[in-house]
Amino acid sequence: MSLMKRLQVSIAMCLLGVGGVMADSPPDKNPLIEDASCPCLFPGLHVGAFASGLLPRGKGGENAMGGGIAFTYFFTEKVALEYSYSANATDPQTHINALDLVYRLPLQSLCWSPYVMGGGAVFSNAQNEGAYRLGGGLEYRFENCVALFSDATYNWIQREPDAVNLRLGLRLPF
Repeated sequence: MSLMKRLQVSIAMCLLGVGGVMADSPPDKNPLIEDASCPCLFPGLHVGAFASGLLPRGKGGENAMGGGIAFTYFFTEKVALEYSYSANATDPQTHINALDLVYRLPLQSLCWSPYVMGGGAVFSNAQNEGAYRLGGGLEYRFENCVALFSDATYNWIQREPDAVNLRLGLRLPF
């Protein structure tokens, strides 16, 4: 028998053997078939609350803690639009209204989702400043579908020093 024939016969026997094991086991008890998907990565509205840190780059800015809320609508498992509002304890207080496009890459078997985001924002304190933003983060979904997330965005602000915005929070599906 040639080497190619032996290989084909070996593969066929392996496949038949696996098929026999799978046919003998009930579907819910089969050790070879496991549902590896995370049930919480679905489209729809997700509402979050977060703590934030604002870290201005360059001279003249002050680091500040704050917090906010976010409304994220996932059109698909991977693509979302997020509106977020945060207030940070600068002097005067800085308010950030942001709208970002989010693209996540879910790791279904682990319920982890790294993501990238980008969009625009308005920074308001004594004056309003527009900004472009780009960032990324990581989200973990628990069994009850509550998500713990952390992300960072770099903000290119008009007439102010650029700033990094850090967030850590929880996200709930509705």
